[in-house]
Amino acid sequence: MRFCKKYTLLFFSLLIFPLLYYCGGDKDPRSKIETRTWEAMGTQISISLCSDDKNRQAALFDEISSRIIHLETILSSHMADSELNKLNNLPVNQKMEISNELWEAVDAGKTWNIKTLGTFDITAGPLIKMWKAAGKNRLLPSDMEIKRGLKNMGVDKIVLEGSGTNLLKKAEVSIDLGGLGKGYTADNIITLIKGHGETSALVAMSGDIRALGHRPDGKPWRVGIQDPRFPENPDSLVTVVELADMAVSTSGNYRRYVEINGSHYSHIVDPRTGLTAENVPSVSVIGPDTLTTDIMGTALSVLGVNEGTKLVESMKGIEAIFMEVDNAGELMLTRSSGYGKFETYNDTGN
Repeated sequence: MRFCKKYTLLFFSLLIFPLLYYCGGDKDPRSKIETRTWEAMGTQISISLCSDDKNRQAALFDEISSRIIHLETILSSHMADSELNKLNNLPVNQKMEISNELWEAVDAGKTWNIKTLGTFDITAGPLIKMWKAAGKNRLLPSDMEIKRGLKNMGVDKIVLEGSGTNLLKKAEVSIDLGGLGKGYTADNIITLIKGHGETSALVAMSGDIRALGHRPDGKPWRVGIQDPRFPENPDSLVTVVELADMAVSTSGNYRRYVEINGSHYSHIVDPRTGLTAENVPSVSVIGPDTLTTDIMGTALSVLGVNEGTKLVESMKGIEAIFMEVDNAGELMLTRSSGYGKFETYNDTGN
């Protein structure tokens, strides 16, 4: 049996700081969990793997690297020749044969639009582009621009046909998978790792983390969630959670925002109104996989504490912690009823 001889806390906010976990049996105390990082999909990806076979471990990392590149060419909205952008350029009422990965991602987006009461919408592409342009030009969008952005939205305008092969656009919709792409990719990587017989790994993509099994010492993986008031200080943890075969995602406007006339506007857009989501500076979601937690993080940021908590409590296997800052600069926390069973550290007293 292999066990962890030395470990430390993995810090998590909206960025991941990769660490090495030293583990091994009595015959090889020098062996260690290998951690590698990639820059892809507009973020840093960090993956920690512990394996009894270092050659197999190295080969698996190579395969993971190829998988990341493959998924980026499918899901990216920034690559001009990605499969997603080819789909977005497709004329109305014309079918396109798509990959299994893009089918799964779009199908998940359609399904979760209903589950999240319309607060998660993969057809919000025009609104996202509009607010990015507003930030670049330092000028708020007009009511007319917002109405124009809302006009061609709606997951009902995307039709998946056949047994996972064809997609038909019924209107000039623009699909943006930024709200689920990282979560989908992390889950895909975990499936790949499990397929090679490995049982201990951690995949971290910016604010989305998926834990496979336990750490080599048999304990759950530990993930620290940062105080949104101090985004530049990774040591300012509010809470630490323990995860085994679970995922956690954090969404918020304290790191990613556009600034216009001295005011900050969230990068998350409410697809129902076209306005930015300003209800919650930070929300962290725990769930069975990163596709779920990634999507729910966005939805809860839009819904806010009261409606968001109701939605979480209505769902099985999902927990969340909302972080707000009052006028005095004090942090206010709201936890779902089952969040506490994952929490091992709380530095706020509330």
